[in-house]
Amino acid sequence: MSQQKAKADVLNTFYRIPTPENAPLRAGLGDVYRFRTYPICQRCDKQWPKQYPLILQIPKFVTSAAGIISAGPGITDERVMEELMVNACNKGVGCWRECCCGRNWNMVCRNNCVIRGAPDASNHGPARPGDCMCICACNPGCGNKKQYPCICGYVDIFHNKGCPVGGFKRDSSFIMAYLRDRRLKDSRGRG
Repeated sequence: MSQQKAKADVLNTFYRIPTPENAPLRAGLGDVYRFRTYPICQRCDKQWPKQYPLILQIPKFVTSAAGIISAGPGITDERVMEELMVNACNKGVGCWRECCCGRNWNMVCRNNCVIRGAPDASNHGPARPGDCMCICACNPGCGNKKQYPCICGYVDIFHNKGCPVGGFKRDSSFIMAYLRDRRLKDSRGRG
């Protein structure tokens, strides 16, 4: 008797998210699940290339406020699929790249790094103007600089030429809106 794999495909106006697959790291992270999928654009039907998987890591076990440990959400969990969709939209709708280093596009040094002789962003030599450890070194996309349509080519990774999803005009992060919405839902559920 063959065992049927649970399906958890989801879609919205922008993307279809195929059921994720387990993608554990070779070294292994025993306390987290690591899921991988390749979203497909709803409008131009282009699937994300193999070198750009959408990956989500979540804890295998969660502790409640009462201190009870229970199994974390699996692939078919609504919140997992919601989070994958939000991440897909944040990366692939319009030309938009989140700051990866956590400095939120801080392009102005406020710590006098050059004068103090602080290390540069690579930590190999003294900082030069615009190249110190406190400045975000991430490369923003056109959309982050309020330029439309995309001229840097980032959109071409996830969409075919002329796709309206790739040309979507946005000026904020889908993730921030999702977190706000999730917090509101959670606070209503407790009250």
